[in-house]
Amino acid sequence: FIVLIGGIYEAIYFFGHYKLALQRTELLKKEQARQHLEALKNRVNPHFLFNCLTTLSALIGEDARRAERFVDELSKVYRYLLRANRQLQVPLADELAFSESYTYLLITRLGAAFDVHTKVDAQYLEQKLPPLILQNLLDYLIRTQTISPEKPLLVDISANENALVLTAPYQPKTVWVDSGNLDWAAIASAYEQQSGRQAVQAVVDNRLHFRLPFMQEIEAAA
Repeated sequence: FIVLIGGIYEAIYFFGHYKLALQRTELLKKEQARQHLEALKNRVNPHFLFNCLTTLSALIGEDARRAERFVDELSKVYRYLLRANRQLQVPLADELAFSESYTYLLITRLGAAFDVHTKVDAQYLEQKLPPLILQNLLDYLIRTQTISPEKPLLVDISANENALVLTAPYQPKTVWVDSGNLDWAAIASAYEQQSGRQAVQAVVDNRLHFRLPFMQEIEAAA
């Protein structure tokens, strides 16, 4: 009887330590995911603001109306960047609205050689994603893929009940300059640690395909 009681207490003791170890592991994973996301949020192309100001300077002398809209879209982008730093996940609708403003800035700078076409049903707009995931993907594409009048980079964004899907022509640059180590491995690692799901990149029929499974609803950080 004493041995049995001792065994029960020992089992309870080890089970308690096992639960504590699991909780610590989960907290560590969440902290690592948070750090990865913070790194991605802060990894905006260091030349982005310089390029925007250069473009704006040219527009002011050429087309005051376009310059005014450029400033409006730039302010929307930076408001979202500031807000995103306080969030772990956002509705797809917010990401798409941000993407529209961000894309306008890119199109103004790159011209007809770049464009983004979005077709997402309203029923998917409340699905959750890490903030700035579209900005990171667009920057990744611009950094690694050829963009020219002969080879325009035309990006398609769509969604289904499970994931956001982004496709673009596969036309890799032969030489490209590293800018902040923002590569697919970093994006995919942060996404998987935050959502517990795997972001996928593949080349099919000479097109790049990105699949980002939607996240589960989580409680806001205290």
